[in-house]
Amino acid sequence: MPMRYEKLHPSRWFDEEESRHKETIPTEENVEKSREEREKELVHSITLFLESGKNKLGEGGTAYVYYPETNQKLCFKVIRNVEVFARPEKLDAVPSEYQRFASEEYKDKLRERPWHVTLAAEGDFLDSAREIKDVVRVPEPYMVMELESSEETDDFFISDKVKVLVMERLPAISVEDIIQKKIKLPEGFSVDRFSQRLRSFIDKMHERGLFHRDMAARNVMVDMQTGDPYVIDFGRSKFGHEEPYRDDETKLFFPRTDEDGVDSIEKDLKLYSQYSRAIDNK
Repeated sequence: MPMRYEKLHPSRWFDEEESRHKETIPTEENVEKSREEREKELVHSITLFLESGKNKLGEGGTAYVYYPETNQKLCFKVIRNVEVFARPEKLDAVPSEYQRFASEEYKDKLRERPWHVTLAAEGDFLDSAREIKDVVRVPEPYMVMELESSEETDDFFISDKVKVLVMERLPAISVEDIIQKKIKLPEGFSVDRFSQRLRSFIDKMHERGLFHRDMAARNVMVDMQTGDPYVIDFGRSKFGHEEPYRDDETKLFFPRTDEDGVDSIEKDLKLYSQYSRAIDNK
């Protein structure tokens, strides 16, 4: 049987401003629920996602993003760390759903995966970016929680830790998906205006000392009704003007700046717009 996540450690970067977030998690029915009830619902939903792999919105180097069927306005960014300890001759005793985590290939991948800020820090970045009004929209963070589960026998030990950032699900499509899936851009969409708003947003972020550091087509979205730009995934972001594009852990530099990222997105969108017009004129 799959292990259940019996321990819940909720944490919020805005604990001191609880009054500002009375309705921490919006519900479509707008029913008043206690924090404990809402957290239990989330734990149940996240556990089901981890077991089924369904409702996945996307994935990156360190995290997966899911959405709950019961509330289309939310999404969960999930980082999972699983450790399995067992002697080689006892691997068959490990539950089947955890055997892949015992492989040397998985352990090597875990060691080599790119650095990622904590989800609580990502909540800080989102809160700061949201204060930049009327330029670009970013998701609203609601809470960070940690789920833990473990199982120990004479043959093996399993530790399964999951960190979750609960945030707003934006009504938009990434530039990457639009291009790859050949989705029609909104009526009257202007690449120049879109790109200019992204550049203005970056300038204002940098004035605050916030650097996104992963400005790519997969992390920039288009509102398919209005054509407005959205920016997501602040998982590699950083506060501070001193060497902003240098990784604090690896000491390596990120391959491109935020400005370079917008230039690349603008170029891709212009080529796609030309392609779309050519198809429409046939």
